[in-house]
Amino acid sequence: MPIKCLPAVKWSLFIILGGLLMVMRAVSALPDTAAVVGLFDDTNSDLKYVFDYAISRVNDDDRLRISGTRLDGKKHDVPSLDSFRASKQVCRILHEQVLAVLGPQDVFAAHNIQSICGALQIPHIEARWDFRLRPPNESLSINVYPDYRALSKAYHDIVKLWQWNSFTVLYETNEGIIKLQELLKGATKMRISLRQLKGPDYHDVLKDVRASGESHIILDCAAHKVPDILRQAQQLKLTSPYYQYLLTTLDIHTIDLSAFIHDHTNITAFRLIDPNQANVRNAARGWTYAKITPGSVATVPDELVITTEQALFYDGVMILAKALRNSDVSDLHPVRVSCEDDLSWAQGRSLIDQIAQTELRGLSGRLKFDENRTRTDFHLDIVQILANGPQEVGTWNITHGALITWNYTEHVMRVAASIRNRTLRAITVIEEPYVMLKEDFLHRIGNDRYEGYAVELMDMIALEVGFNYTLEHKDMSHGIPDPKTQEWSGLIRELIDKRADLAVGGITISYNREQVVDFTKPFMHLGISILYRKPDKKPPDLFSFLHPLSPDVWMYMVTAYVAVSITIFVLARFSPYEWYNPHPCNEDGDVVENQFTICNSLWFTVGSLMQQGSDIAPRAVSTRVAAGCWWFFTLIMISSYTANLAAFLTVERMKLPIESAEDLSKQTEIKYGCYYGGATYNFFKDSKLPIYKRMWEFMSQDQANFVKTGKAGINRVKTEKYAYLMETPSLEYTIYRDCDLTQIGSLLDSKGFGIATPQNSPYRDEISKAILKLQESSELQVLKDRWWKEKNIKNGEKCEVSKPQDQASELGLANVGGVFVILLAGLALSFAVAILEFVWKARKSASNFREPVSTEMLRALRFAVRLHGSSKKPVVRPSQDTLEHPSNYEASNSTTVPLGKGKYLM
Repeated sequence: MPIKCLPAVKWSLFIILGGLLMVMRAVSALPDTAAVVGLFDDTNSDLKYVFDYAISRVNDDDRLRISGTRLDGKKHDVPSLDSFRASKQVCRILHEQVLAVLGPQDVFAAHNIQSICGALQIPHIEARWDFRLRPPNESLSINVYPDYRALSKAYHDIVKLWQWNSFTVLYETNEGIIKLQELLKGATKMRISLRQLKGPDYHDVLKDVRASGESHIILDCAAHKVPDILRQAQQLKLTSPYYQYLLTTLDIHTIDLSAFIHDHTNITAFRLIDPNQANVRNAARGWTYAKITPGSVATVPDELVITTEQALFYDGVMILAKALRNSDVSDLHPVRVSCEDDLSWAQGRSLIDQIAQTELRGLSGRLKFDENRTRTDFHLDIVQILANGPQEVGTWNITHGALITWNYTEHVMRVAASIRNRTLRAITVIEEPYVMLKEDFLHRIGNDRYEGYAVELMDMIALEVGFNYTLEHKDMSHGIPDPKTQEWSGLIRELIDKRADLAVGGITISYNREQVVDFTKPFMHLGISILYRKPDKKPPDLFSFLHPLSPDVWMYMVTAYVAVSITIFVLARFSPYEWYNPHPCNEDGDVVENQFTICNSLWFTVGSLMQQGSDIAPRAVSTRVAAGCWWFFTLIMISSYTANLAAFLTVERMKLPIESAEDLSKQTEIKYGCYYGGATYNFFKDSKLPIYKRMWEFMSQDQANFVKTGKAGINRVKTEKYAYLMETPSLEYTIYRDCDLTQIGSLLDSKGFGIATPQNSPYRDEISKAILKLQESSELQVLKDRWWKEKNIKNGEKCEVSKPQDQASELGLANVGGVFVILLAGLALSFAVAILEFVWKARKSASNFREPVSTEMLRALRFAVRLHGSSKKPVVRPSQDTLEHPSNYEASNSTTVPLGKGKYLM
């Protein structure tokens, strides 16, 4: 019997154990309905619809549903400014079995709830900006909002990409400074100004920004306040193309900025969500439907507005649902907790860890958390307000930083299109020949009152680019910085304050000016030179024919003339071949002659010098060598004299007291100066070259050396001993019209004239392109020639202007010294030849008369050195006895020589 009942007992035990297991599983498993609490304050009621829609999506969508469990979304309002009441209310809410808490958005309430959830170990999901980080082991909160440090780095990267060197931060709350922490820490070399916005009237703060001249502005405020702030900035003309705004809000796509599109203001912001994506639009349409009361006639608008806050709150529900799907829900069982009894949910930490490890592609992009449960790896769109609304122009991520992705060609086309048909305000100063008032300007209006090079240049540029402009002249200088405050004056100040779009005229491009304004490409290249009065013309010199040669050369020529004459005289007496029979037909004559007496020698050399010649000709080789060298000498000297005399007769020599800047710096008799506050003034002030430093010290000793206008400097040159340092275009214009003035020396530097614009002007590049085009077509040169050489010339007489050049100068010994060397060498050679002739003739005579050579040479030398002797020699024929006994010949007659085969008595 008992044996037969055994199978029944086994089955009974099996059924009982199975039931117990099912009961135990039911007790420890996630219930069929799990409560998820959403906390809201009175400022974000729209989030309730987002919360409801997200919960319904999780419960109804098979792809999102949690197996065996439905989420029960419980919405509760908490007071935003009463943290005590909010804490009490949350404790009552959490007494129920709660799986997780989302919200609220209020800062003060959120901090208290964060602490309560941490103490009770209830997972807390936030979707708000928060800079207060807590260690993961001390908190059970996780924030789907991007980490504030990563956002601050994004602002830093975009400012670095734009190469800002200064900016102003307009912030609404002190948290705004924390939001820009990384930017402020990394901008050590930038000039930063911080100003707090206190509304609703922001005019005072904006006026301070305008007065500072800052054009880079970072605006940190609530998204709904941006239009009002920009509208007040627009009233103060702070929304022109010269200003660049960076908004810290991530909701630029929700702001209507159409009122500022035509101002072409540069407004840029980051965007976390793309409202044009299908999943974003579908989600927005879903919770917008939830707002519509059943039975009403309201419809969902085509243009749906979705805020970053809404998308993040939606993503908070979705990542909770995905974490639950990925985890073993059988291990989770919410319990009742109590703030008074210190009862907590032990499984809450494992759930929050599961959420932190979960990745999700949500409405706000990729959700991924680091070890501190912060969201640092996210993607931002760089959005700019263009003519057709907000457009994505780049991206940012933590790895690569800010990247601009727009097409440059399209950008250039947009800039070119923005300037067409716009009317720009141009300012200038009256300065001849750049801008001048017409004679009847009182009867004219607008731009028709002006004429000049710069006016025609602007007309050509405006026609090329396609804009209009209004020209207005100012009674001020081009602009210089104050030595103490470094505040600029003149036209540069007007551009800094954005009171004009362009400054035209003879404005020099310089380093100091480039720090505060921008310049186009130069339309004219120039340098600094010296304007001075031409010296008075001297009356013709009676002895001007002597000027081609220096006094030293004249002295050496006279010396050479006398020396050569004496040399030829001595050589002729010394050489036996210069003695000849005056009667060639009578071979038995008693006398031989020498034609080179001292007077004939002087006459022979002067005749050669005057290129007239004479009837005297050298016979001996020695005298011919001397004469040839003299003729070569006279050939070179006369040719050089003739050529230089022609230059002296054609070039009017006017001796200037100074011929260069160095000459000017070495003297004090002539005063000199420049236009006060202009580019020339700054050039000498900042120059490091010793010459220019010396000139600056001289000029700065007396402020009277500087002039207030260019005309005043020119008048001082004409009436005083004064040299005016000015730029070459104005200098050339002046000397073309005033023939009494001239340019001294060459250029002291090299620079250019350009059209000045405020910094970051969108018009600069287009105007520069037009200038380059006009230069390549030579239109700028034609325009300059017309205004410099043709316009406004009195009586139609233009002064001939030549570049500074060397005048004809007298020839010195260094120029013709070689001819004297050749002459001396020829004379030395002639002496050598004369000696050879003398020795040769003496040996021949001694052989004929059978006597020693030395005796014959001595006899001939005595006669040759007798300079006062006659130019004729008596000749005797020796007898047969004399020929046979030569000793008797010398003893009997020492003054006769045989003719023919005999010898001459020297």
